[in-house]
Amino acid sequence: MKTVLQCCDGKAEIRQFKGTNSNMYIISYPDEKKSILVDCGLPWDIQHLIEFIKVNDLPPVEKVVCTHFHVDHCSGWVELKKVLKSPLIHFHIDASPFVDGTKTMDMPAFSDFKDIMIPVMKENQYMPELKEAIKTLYYGTTFKSRFPMDRVEFFNSEDNLIPGFLTIHTPGHRPESVSFFDPSSGCFISGDFIIAMKGKIVVNTFVYDSEKQMESLEKVKKLEDLMYLLPGHGEIKHFNEKLLKYIV
Repeated sequence: MKTVLQCCDGKAEIRQFKGTNSNMYIISYPDEKKSILVDCGLPWDIQHLIEFIKVNDLPPVEKVVCTHFHVDHCSGWVELKKVLKSPLIHFHIDASPFVDGTKTMDMPAFSDFKDIMIPVMKENQYMPELKEAIKTLYYGTTFKSRFPMDRVEFFNSEDNLIPGFLTIHTPGHRPESVSFFDPSSGCFISGDFIIAMKGKIVVNTFVYDSEKQMESLEKVKKLEDLMYLLPGHGEIKHFNEKLLKYIV
């Protein structure tokens, strides 16, 4: 599957960048000379990400939007903010108590480790040291007990931060989990709500609330012309028929 897709009625392109343990998506708008980055991986992904942007001659990143507040999707900001001097990083409003350190994350269950986390890390050949793994389960950054709060903004479910894309609140994996959908191309950026693992599409069972996860799935099943899955983990998936027919 090619990793560059046309979207937004041909006005933009999406490129998948594979980080150490998760995917990032760069949506570039050549006519507007800007790009938007969805998720920013781990700190040691950033140098390679910047090189990728330069090699592909992509427009400057205007903003960073995170699908959820987990270390492998947002802690790269610690390094990225040093390189990108003006863009802000955006989280759904339900992430605010976790981002500002008011709340900490619950420890995953053993089944979460066994069924999702370890298989995903093995597939990406990424196995952190135990001390690092435990620390980052509670906080969004590998370096501090609190996420750096300068240049952070929060958005609501109705805010369409990415031109051409709908913002869809898909809680379940995390309270603040969001997905982004472009009706013109059928591209669906799912974060960790739905992932691709071992070549298969998987509705994530590593969740804080399984009932919310199923409600989110029913919400997404109502979308028309959903054709491409761009997951937080795994390869981009394309089907000739509606994608969610294949999700059980």
